[in-house]
Amino acid sequence: GDLGDPPPPRERYPHIVRQQGDPIAPAQHSFDFEGKSYTISVDVDPQLYWGAVATENGVTTDASETHDELLTANYRYLVQDPLQAPLIASTCDSLRAAAKSAGLGRDRYVEFVAKYVQSMPYDYARLADKDAKTRFPVETLVDGTGVCGDKSLLIAALLAHEGYEVSLLAFESENHMAVGITGPGKHYGETSYLFVESTTPAYVGEIPEHFVSGVTLTSEPLVIPVGTGKLQYEGAKRTARIMKVRRAAHSSAEKLRSGVEGRALTVGEANAVNAKLHTAYEAQFKLSSIKDHEDEFLDSKKAVAWIEKHCWWD
Repeated sequence: GDLGDPPPPRERYPHIVRQQGDPIAPAQHSFDFEGKSYTISVDVDPQLYWGAVATENGVTTDASETHDELLTANYRYLVQDPLQAPLIASTCDSLRAAAKSAGLGRDRYVEFVAKYVQSMPYDYARLADKDAKTRFPVETLVDGTGVCGDKSLLIAALLAHEGYEVSLLAFESENHMAVGITGPGKHYGETSYLFVESTTPAYVGEIPEHFVSGVTLTSEPLVIPVGTGKLQYEGAKRTARIMKVRRAAHSSAEKLRSGVEGRALTVGEANAVNAKLHTAYEAQFKLSSIKDHEDEFLDSKKAVAWIEKHCWWD
């Protein structure tokens, strides 16, 4: 894959210039995927990191440019800075090796990469800081935390390097950012992309009911393509099924409950009904995107297997 080239240099634009600084430990992050724990550790050039930290966001304005063009240029500089390319490559090498040992195919690898970043803690302090700049991917890797923009840039960089066709989805009105990936399925709004949330573990193609920052998405995003890849995510049907089963769980349980109310049940019948109700309510928990929750059922293959075994209403 290829991150693509940043826009032509301007008088003022976010670009990393290596700087001296204190030594830093390898960028290490642990997360769960399909019931197994993984730790990804990547060596980082301290001069690259400290150079990124010292870089201010902002680009030279041009009277001929629109606001969207200016915003697009800014984010492209941040994610496509060529000095970061070796670090993105080495991070992908580690992720790919772990995924290969687990026998993950292309679709589950997308989920694996997304989960790696999604499970990094959300930086609530930066959310409250209106003057906080968006981090370069190298900063997010080392700091191990970030807000939606930080984490979205990192996911997009990793997937673009691996050859997937991705874009940043910038919701300026709601001050939110996510990632879009091409593939068959229900695309977000008027875009041609499946939605990938970055702030918290969620299924690829799912738009969470609750975002960590508390926003509600209503606008159409600015689409900012990243990289030159053409690979797609083909697993959206699994996500759609999970969402359908989850939505149906509550209504099916209530229908079952109302159907047995007002009539006597044997102990065996009552136990059977209660077992079904338990499964329906359990499904709403197991199959949900839950903030700071590292449940194995947030991975689509595991979730579908559980549905086929347990969900009596499906």
